[in-house]
Amino acid sequence: MISRIQMGLSAGRIAEAYIPILLSGMIGIFHNRFSYQWASASECLAVLIGKHVALAWDKFVCYLEHCQSVFHMFHDKPGGSAELSDQSSGM
Repeated sequence: MISRIQMGLSAGRIAEAYIPILLSGMIGIFHNRFSYQWASASECLAVLIGKHVALAWDKFVCYLEHCQSVFHMFHDKPGGSAELSDQSSGM
């Protein structure tokens, strides 16, 4: 299924209104540990960002910044444990 999405993106057959949804879906795949779809999702994400930089890049960077802040919050606490934020990243 991811390869069909990737082909649709490459051919320009997916409307711009769906780009943020696809970005969220591709990121969601990476939250599944040891997923066999990671390679396909990585390729699809690369095509998505390459074809739709204006729509996808800023949201992707915001997501990465959120992940980094959660990581730092978790690792900067004394004792090495912390509660993860329940706040949405907007994705």
